[in-house]
Amino acid sequence: MILGLIIENVSGENYYDYIKEKILKPANMLETSEIQVDSIVKNKASGYTTGFGQNTNLKRNDYYLTKASPAGFYYSTIEDLFKFSKALRNHKLLGKEITDLMLEPKVKGYNTYLGYAIDIDNRYNQTIIGHSGGWYGIHCELMDFMDDHYTVVILSNIDDGGNNGASKVADFFKILIADKKKEK
Repeated sequence: MILGLIIENVSGENYYDYIKEKILKPANMLETSEIQVDSIVKNKASGYTTGFGQNTNLKRNDYYLTKASPAGFYYSTIEDLFKFSKALRNHKLLGKEITDLMLEPKVKGYNTYLGYAIDIDNRYNQTIIGHSGGWYGIHCELMDFMDDHYTVVILSNIDDGGNNGASKVADFFKILIADKKKEK
């Protein structure tokens, strides 16, 4: 939230307009938006929550979401998140020097290192960069396999507590793509 206020103060622009002009348009992310949670949008999935795996009965997450903010909640598509990843890695959003700084491990997280807004995972036979996100009834994984040049985007409208669902799919791809033995 503070970063959003800094962006508004430094740029003199509304946060949402700034994001549209500086990120969404250059990355050609035409389907990504900060819509209100109760907006009716064609092909928008409703989220269902398990309370992060605590309950077996699913509940709609309408009461847990709000309009997007600097803290999250943008609505997007697999294609748009792929375009974002490609635009970031091809320096369409930031110059090479700043992008490299962003992707450099800074702080040790639970399983990975954190760069600036990017996870750097060195637990496998290649570096995986990306970001995951989730809330009640939503889960997203964006993973770039740096050596093999694969990008995997996973979107789910059910939170899973990190042990099944989208988390298991993400783990499957990490092992499939990045856990292969190094050739001699």
